[in-house]
Amino acid sequence: MRLFVTGGAGHTGCNFLRLFLSDNDKNNAVVLVKPTTDRSYLPKAGDNRIEIVEGDIRTESISQFMSGCDALMHIAHQTLCPAIVDQALKSGVRRVFFVTTTGVFSKFNDLSNEYKQIENQIRQSNLDWTILRPTMIFGSERDANLHKLLRYLNSYSVFPVFGDGNGLMQPVYVGDLAEGLLLATKNGDATVRKEYNLSGEAPLTYNNLVKVAAKELNRNVRLVHVPYAVSLALSMAAETVLGKRSPIVSEQVRRLKENKAFSWSEARSDFGYSPGTFVDRIHLEVERLRAVGLIA
Repeated sequence: MRLFVTGGAGHTGCNFLRLFLSDNDKNNAVVLVKPTTDRSYLPKAGDNRIEIVEGDIRTESISQFMSGCDALMHIAHQTLCPAIVDQALKSGVRRVFFVTTTGVFSKFNDLSNEYKQIENQIRQSNLDWTILRPTMIFGSERDANLHKLLRYLNSYSVFPVFGDGNGLMQPVYVGDLAEGLLLATKNGDATVRKEYNLSGEAPLTYNNLVKVAAKELNRNVRLVHVPYAVSLALSMAAETVLGKRSPIVSEQVRRLKENKAFSWSEARSDFGYSPGTFVDRIHLEVERLRAVGLIA
């Protein structure tokens, strides 16, 4: 398969590309990057199996790089999905996999309405589309959330929790997500015009997530719960004063009250998706952070 990939240099993209190229020695990829993109994490593949092209998804010329590809995997930010729809139609590539987000279901996410509109545009297109929605992604120093949590727990014995901490979460390990994306491409006929959640093995409360992470680090950490109303007021005040530099974001506080548990049964049924447990996967992340020297 010749696959056009956006977001290939990112956390999910690099892991997906490694699996895609190792799965079949006839697989090759055209990877779109910006001129300023850090390419150090891209897998090294011989025989010209990775072709790097520079450009902006929203420019007319990108469709020429898609021509001749069997399919397209869009891992770059979901707000760029409408541009990908246009480019794919111009290039003649009909089979497109869109990686979006379970944030589309949020009642508190400021972008959830935009995400819904984007997914509707995908559904209304003439493409043979598949929508793949990961939950919060973790797995290395490149993830946006859990590696920061692990580093904090490794240094401090008290951890503040905004609200009661009983909201459910179901984070997905980046390796499991990458395998899910690969399986979806390999079972393409079964996934045409379908939508899937790619979440972790089982939901757990935020309290339990922190406790499991602390146990993996062999740390005795005390959770201190800050009342929700106080947490929200503090976060809003911090945003007013510090803007984007605020360490507390009101939307994150609101979303801690929201259950973020999503079934992956349809992905299992259609293409064999089967993520590992959070306990096993957070162990892998801790090993990674120790290997790169971010925690002792």
